[in-house]
Parts: sequence; structure tokens; C-alpha cells
Amino acid sequence: VIIGSSVAAISAIETIREKDKNIRIVIITKERELSYSRPLISYLNISDKQFYYRDKIFYKKNNIELIFDEALSVKNDFAVLKSGKNIKYSKLLLAVGGKPVIPHIKGIGEKNVFTLTNLNDAKRIKDFSRNKKTAVVIGCGMIGIKASEFLKSLDLNITIVELMDRPLASVLDDKSGKIIADEIKKHAQLLLNNGVVEIKEKECVLKTGEKIPADVVICAIGVIPNIDIAKKCGIKTNRGIVIN
Repeated sequence: VIIGSSVAAISAIETIREKDKNIRIVIITKERELSYSRPLISYLNISDKQFYYRDKIFYKKNNIELIFDEALSVKNDFAVLKSGKNIKYSKLLLAVGGKPVIPHIKGIGEKNVFTLTNLNDAKRIKDFSRNKKTAVVIGCGMIGIKASEFLKSLDLNITIVELMDRPLASVLDDKSGKIIADEIKKHAQLLLNNGVVEIKEKECVLKTGEKIPADVVICAIGVIPNIDIAKKCGIKTNRGIVIN
């Protein structure tokens, strides 16, 4: 049984089938889609061939059982699903990836606040952004830049707020960071050395005290390993899931 359906699951399927053509493989995924490229969710006009890692024929050819359901826990060699089903396994692969970092900001639970991690997020943002004018993106790493591009395609005016003194600060030096910052400024307002301290329905309050319009807010400050199901079930964790 493999819980999760993204690139790790696809790689696992192909590797397992190289060794064993007959062993039963079950994929459990809470998403309602086949495995797709998450970096491409911000593109509105992309073909299925570009978007999906593998098509339906791949799963059929490799004799994969796909279960579109959420695994709530694993115990006694069974995966317990939200629907109430129990799926028995002899080996379990947790291919659950990462989840967005949610900062401790007042108002982070407002209905206009989103993350952009999966296809459902992109659809929700697109629907919510109809007839909206302004957006604030918290963070100017790759997720923040991609989110800003997505919002721009929805005809919103974008402000990006970044704590550091340059975009992609963990990988760019001052010179290259300025090149990226100058390019971003052609398309959006970029506020560096700043942070959001409060989110309201129509605006964000910055640590400088400035208030900026925000019909939509995207939290894009990074991801952490998704260890929720492992911790819940007593599986050993450290910074991530400890394998055996």
C-alpha cells in the first residue's frame, strides 16, 4: 500500500514493477486526480498531457488499484480510510510529501487566506478571486513567485511582502537577488525587509504599520515534511518520517 500519489509514488510503482510484476499495489490518495505536476498548478491553459505525470493507461498496465480516499491512520497492518474501509498491507510506503508552513499571524484563518500547494487550492483561489482586485502574497521564494504569476493571470494587482532583503534569499546573493527583484517589480509591487502582522478581510497590516489592500492573501513561506499521519499512529518521526 502506498499512501500518496505524486512523484514519489510514481517512482515507487515503476521500481517495484521492475522487481515484481505480480505483487498487489494499492495507491490511496485523498486527491481526486491522477498524479500531476504540482509546479504546473499555476498555469490556467495547460493540456492534460503536460499536466499529468502518467495517464490512466500507466495504472492499468502496471495493475495498480487506485483508491480515492483519505487514509486516517495505519494500525495492525491495515490502512484505515475516511470512508470506513480497511486496506490490508504487508508493506507500507508513506509518500505524503510536504505541507505548507502556516505562520502565526493574526487573522491567518480569514476566508480570504489561501495556500497554493495542490490543484484544489488553485481552483479555490480562482473561484474566490472573481471580481476581486488586489492580492497580497506573503513570501518571495519559488512558491510566492509562482503564486504571484497565477494571481496576475487572474487580473489582480499584486503586492509581495518578503521578510528578507531580496527574493529567494536562501539561494541568491545580493547581485542576483537584485536582478530577480527588478524583474518582479515590472509585474508587482515588491516590499522587502517587511512582514505581515495582521490579515483582515480587505487589507493586510505590515510590521511597519502600513496597511495595504488585500482582497486575496496567499501564504507562501515554504513547506515542511507532512508527518501528521505518522505522528498520529506512533510511527517514529524526527524532522520527517523515520523509515525502517
